[in-house]
Amino acid sequence: MQPTDQDQRDADFAPERWERLARPLGLDPEAAVCVALSGGADSVYLLQLVAAARPRPRIVAVHVDHGLRGAESTADARFCVDLATALEVEFELRQIALEPEPAGLEARARTARYRELADVARAAQISTIVTAHHADDALETLILRWVRGSDLAALPALRPRLLLRAPGVARPRRPAAREVLRAAGRTLVVARPLLRLRRAEIRAALQRHGLAWREDASNADRRFARNALRLGLLPAIADACGPEALENLHAFGAAVAQLEDRLAARTAPIAWAPPR
Repeated sequence: MQPTDQDQRDADFAPERWERLARPLGLDPEAAVCVALSGGADSVYLLQLVAAARPRPRIVAVHVDHGLRGAESTADARFCVDLATALEVEFELRQIALEPEPAGLEARARTARYRELADVARAAQISTIVTAHHADDALETLILRWVRGSDLAALPALRPRLLLRAPGVARPRRPAAREVLRAAGRTLVVARPLLRLRRAEIRAALQRHGLAWREDASNADRRFARNALRLGLLPAIADACGPEALENLHAFGAAVAQLEDRLAARTAPIAWAPPR
């Protein structure tokens, strides 16, 4: 029997849905979380999902205003304030100033954003930051790493869970993670509970419930590699090879991630030391 539209609506933000997404990542669904809230569809969906959980955890929604889009950035921040108020969750607005030069802007913005998220988590005594990255984000990240060249450890796409250990325990691989450690000074977990969902699924759920979100106009700027990939390369692959080609890329990326996990597990007991 096919599910009805009402069945789908009921399932979108069911009270138990957060638990079903949190537990496979090793998260306690009742533990406090910082939710990265940009105001875009994905982060709005994530915040709504966690806020609908019963029992409901403590939630601190964090919006980082990069100060790059003038009045649009201000409107994004206002939207996030209003949403957090409507959902009765704690809210933290962080404002930063970045140079608007396109070269390296995405990486600089990401590093600054994680620094602020970690600082809020530390102040709130929360150990888990959740972000709204989904399957399409993961595929885009995977392809960007492939075309830029990478060692095996960075070949997989986004990880569902990234453990950021305190200084002196382990050195994280990615620069943004190192910035988080400097800001937090203790172990944090960055979890991505939506990685099995597609962009279209998320937007369809919001539309079914009449929920609004903000569109970032800079997402149409093809000077940024990710936008060029999303708007140009991926549609071209689908046109040339059929829509199943993108599904195959998703599957291949998952296979690479599994391979890297197996290699990491098997080499973990090995103690490496420089030669005398």
